Amino acid sequence: MAIINTLQIETDGQVYTVTGGDFYDMLAEVKAIPGRRWDGDRNLWKLPLTLAEAKDALSEYQILSDEDEVIGAEIAEIAKLQQWILEDEEKVLAEVQSLDAKVKSYSFRSKSSIKASLATEAACLRHAIASAKMPMEKLTEIQIKGMKAACRLMGWI
Repeated sequence: MAIINTLQIETDGQVYTVTGGDFYDMLAEVKAIPGRRWDGDRNLWKLPLTLAEAKDALSEYQILSDEDEVIGAEIAEIAKLQQWILEDEEKVLAEVQSLDAKVKSYSFRSKSSIKASLATEAACLRHAIASAKMPMEKLTEIQIKGMKAACRLMGWI
């Protein structure tokens, strides 16, 4: 289950996972490294750097060496999402009420796509609160992605 954004690099003959940021930001940083090459057969970037140089060039991100570290990073990301939602649950509920009020302000036929978008955002926030209260091991990938979307709606990511 890929909850966090990652990309694969190879340096010093070893494969590593880069994580800790927006996928396209990480990709731009990798593409800025002179001499890097895309290996389409293995879906990874080959970097002409030592691991220390790669860590320096990609210092804003984590470079993880094995699957256990990637899983640990995913668990930390999920915990962070749950924490943000639960710490500001009142703010999230206030946003839900605001969205519900906006939905009610539209007539049945007028601007139905805007009304639907507002209703969808409110539902996303409601579900995120419920998901944030669940034990992490019971969460589905959809619930986790929903919490992430809710955090984006709230401006936290």
